[in-house]
Amino acid sequence: MPLKIIIVGAGIAGLASAAMLRAGADVTILESGDANHVAGGQGLGFGPNAVKIVEKIGYDSQRRMTDTQSTWGADWLMQLRADARDELHRLAVQDGPGRTPVLRYKTKVTAIDPDTGVVTLQNGETIQGDVIIGESVLLSFFLSPSRVDTSIVAAGIHTKIKENIVGSSEYATTPTGQSIFRFLVSSENARKASGHLPDWWNPEAGDYLSITRLDDGTNRAIITYPGCDFQYVNFSCAFPNEYLSQRATESWFANGDINDVLDIFKDFPTSYREFMKYAEEVKVWELQDHDPLPNYVSGRAVLIGDAAHAMAPFQGQGAGQAIEDAEGLRLLLEPGVTPSDVPRILQQWESVRRPRASQVQLNTRVASEKLDEVNSFQNMNYNWTYNGIKEELKEA
Repeated sequence: MPLKIIIVGAGIAGLASAAMLRAGADVTILESGDANHVAGGQGLGFGPNAVKIVEKIGYDSQRRMTDTQSTWGADWLMQLRADARDELHRLAVQDGPGRTPVLRYKTKVTAIDPDTGVVTLQNGETIQGDVIIGESVLLSFFLSPSRVDTSIVAAGIHTKIKENIVGSSEYATTPTGQSIFRFLVSSENARKASGHLPDWWNPEAGDYLSITRLDDGTNRAIITYPGCDFQYVNFSCAFPNEYLSQRATESWFANGDINDVLDIFKDFPTSYREFMKYAEEVKVWELQDHDPLPNYVSGRAVLIGDAAHAMAPFQGQGAGQAIEDAEGLRLLLEPGVTPSDVPRILQQWESVRRPRASQVQLNTRVASEKLDEVNSFQNMNYNWTYNGIKEELKEA
């Protein structure tokens, strides 16, 4: 009988996990928000490490950005976050092998017990299983009378469930001291602003990522990259928190003010400010992370995604590491796996995922200290070189 898996959270890691596991498991996804809430955000990058994984399950990479095949074995894909989420949603609960997973919105998990496998929902409903897995928390567990062997919790960076698994509140996320404005500008409006597209926007010029900073010690930077086949460019405008009169929140969805953007970056090149006037859906996000965790697994519960390894976006690896986490969970689909095997398999998974994701976290902190292209690219070989859980276990 296939494992029954509950995934808590329908973000990038949760949907990727469902897409990976549906071929050989009975999957249910519990998401606290509604369908529109989880689809928000602006640009999102999948490095070759992530693209190699998602293309194997049928991800549509039509919007590929630049060719990194010769060195890293896959393209570097830059897209809109909503497009990435929609494509993973298709693979998770629409097109795909095995049973179609069930996705329940507005269903909040409030507590878990990693030892007994009991999950408590906000409405008082309890579910007991063999494993608890999460994007922020992956949970697999045994449901009685209906058997559920695995539950995946994708609850986000602030999940309290993390404390149940790590066994301490010491690793709560803390501000990095930086915030970031994120918004899109269309190529049509960019032409209105300047009459032509700069090289970092023009696909014929072959550029794909631009980092502009002033050498004034403020660590402000404007990072741009395209999405939707260059129809849009994502602007990520990073700055120290003290530039804002009112502190931002740690959320993809908090609205920002374009006048604040123009004021904070008023001494940057005029062309950027002209583009900014056409900004669509300005968001402001206080960046937070946490120290590498001492464990991702406790009994039948395992953390993945932001709950396991929250990091700032300056290495473009948040989504990539979540997808690597999800790919590793296919160990649960090996022939002959039973509920009693789950704790051992999760320990195998952690032996690969925790050291690697922790290193990417630390690399990202270093890159955050000085936002320039040298720091941004110096760890790309490490970040982008990953061949999947089974190959990593062979080399361990």
